[in-house]
Amino acid sequence: MHETGHSIDLPSYYFSQLKPLQLLLTFLMNFKQAGLVMVKALFPPHGYRLLGLCLLAISSFSAAQNLQQQSQNAQQVLQQMSQAMRSLNYRGTLALFRNGHLSTMQFYHAANGGEEQERLLALNTPLMEAIRTPSLVKCYYPDSKKIVIDHRPSRRSFLMDLPDNFAEALHVYDFVFAEPEVVARLPALVVNIKPKDDFRYARKIWISKDYYLPLRFELTDDFGVMLEQLVFTELHVVNSLPIIQIPLETKQIQHIHRLNFLDFDQAIFILKQMPKGFKKVSFTKQHFHGSDKLIDHLLLSDGFASVSIYLEESEKGDGGTPSVEHQAIGAVNIYTNRLKNYQLTVMGEVPVKTLENIAANIQLREQIGDSANTEMNIP
Repeated sequence: MHETGHSIDLPSYYFSQLKPLQLLLTFLMNFKQAGLVMVKALFPPHGYRLLGLCLLAISSFSAAQNLQQQSQNAQQVLQQMSQAMRSLNYRGTLALFRNGHLSTMQFYHAANGGEEQERLLALNTPLMEAIRTPSLVKCYYPDSKKIVIDHRPSRRSFLMDLPDNFAEALHVYDFVFAEPEVVARLPALVVNIKPKDDFRYARKIWISKDYYLPLRFELTDDFGVMLEQLVFTELHVVNSLPIIQIPLETKQIQHIHRLNFLDFDQAIFILKQMPKGFKKVSFTKQHFHGSDKLIDHLLLSDGFASVSIYLEESEKGDGGTPSVEHQAIGAVNIYTNRLKNYQLTVMGEVPVKTLENIAANIQLREQIGDSANTEMNIP
């Protein structure tokens, strides 16, 4: 039996199949050549270099967007941490490296019935117990049986200073996630707080993934040298903790009374400008060390770092030789200078450059009214 059909010329068949492929390849080659001509036309005479610069700019813009998004995500984590620090009941043992010394302490935080209390209990010499509430701070020294009660309100935690508004801090800091770690056998998110200029120090916080409580904190200088560190060796979240009262069965009680916060217009000096991000927090006139003289005190802060400015009448008067001094006590730098017959002191956990910048922008008011030199009654 014979099958019927058309015979196929194999060479002609394969040629007919390859021809469309050749046409496609020719089109692609022409398209590539046209693309090169377009690049040269758009970017003469250094088309490739300019194209590379454009691609680099696009890549940099994308990286900036990613950094901004990461900062916003890390900001949310820091806000959750701040809220957890105030609202949870927790206790633990922490090691604190500050001013070149290592201390171990017991830490307690109670939040019951609208009351909030922090308690620090030193475990080694010098012995000390401190209690903080929103209205006062009490410090008890068992060796000397002395109690110091500071009646000035303080929302600043014993653990670290944090801004009320983290979004404002994004103007001068970047919040960047690092690789997660484990602290005190608890999984932790790690946030680097990187300054955008050289007027402040870098910070790093390890935050519990489960409770959003801080497990570790580091403060480092411009060279990456650690200035201060706090780390929990154990941390426990509990349902409740009692509110503790320091016994007052001692007669050695020193009171630091509430200060009257004044308008900065009453200061004997003016501050022409300050590093970006810093704001005036409070201004007072107060006595120090039993002196009858009033000292002007202006507090500045960028949310994380604080700077104090003190101005007092110098005992040397106009005849004294102006002298500039720098001192460092751990992370705290101190800058002193003289303005005519006044002694100026600027101090804070910031680089010396920051203090010098602030001091250079301080001037005495041209006319000092009698009210600025009159003692004020402080309750």
